[in-house]
Amino acid sequence: MQYTPVLNTGLNWQIYNGPGFAGAVEIPKTTWFHLRLEVVGAQAKLYVKDMDNPALVMNDLKSGVQKGQVALAVLTGATYFTNFEIRTTPDAPWQRHLPPMPAGTLTKWSLSPSYDALARNLERPLAPSESNTIQWQDVEAEPPGLVVIYRYRQAPHPVVSFATDFSKRLDPQPGMKVIYARTNIDSDREQVKKLYIGYSDDVSVFVNGKDNSPFLFLLLVLFFAAAISGNPSNLAPFALVPLFVTGTPLLITLGFSIWAGTRPPLPAENAPP
Repeated sequence: MQYTPVLNTGLNWQIYNGPGFAGAVEIPKTTWFHLRLEVVGAQAKLYVKDMDNPALVMNDLKSGVQKGQVALAVLTGATYFTNFEIRTTPDAPWQRHLPPMPAGTLTKWSLSPSYDALARNLERPLAPSESNTIQWQDVEAEPPGLVVIYRYRQAPHPVVSFATDFSKRLDPQPGMKVIYARTNIDSDREQVKKLYIGYSDDVSVFVNGKDNSPFLFLLLVLFFAAAISGNPSNLAPFALVPLFVTGTPLLITLGFSIWAGTRPPLPAENAPP
């Protein structure tokens, strides 16, 4: 199970995961069981079957929404609810519990508007003349170093071809969007440093106007192969970046869409009284 913040109608399960977002619990099939969600300020606890011990503790709710409505929704499969009720609790202060920001994190970025990804060459850096005409939006990374695109751009919802055929996962998807993210890296001396990259869904990395994506892609292949084998050996995707005292421009091209899938519906049972 996973807590997935929804920002501008976009799900963010690829980005927000790990402690505070995901937990392991056995969900019984064709059997009724109890759920309880407690929300207090910017924190929440989810109880599954065991009403004394939470299955998931969310220490920092990410959407920033402090008032709103409650809804029950199902992404896929036959799911039934009964005996649903809401109980009010005393007001609590809205206090964020942000994780620490790692040292050396690039926090200041500028984002372009979103464009049709199929109408652009994503493996080509922006020409200076084109970059100068873009209305860039300055943003700052949130701890632990994330720039969540859906905070600033509306999520696309294409009907993807791989919904029923995962072999088409890498095919161009009509409706897919792309944004450009840029920053400048200052250095007190000329040196070569590792730049660690995490992203979803597609990325091209340009340093000083040069494409570092093939080297990054090779490392991603090695990383996922190691992860699947159960021995990642602290290997994370990175690019070697030469830094200059005069500043090193960094441009990242990010293509983003939405994952969709289907599965057979679950068998239905009669609800208890």
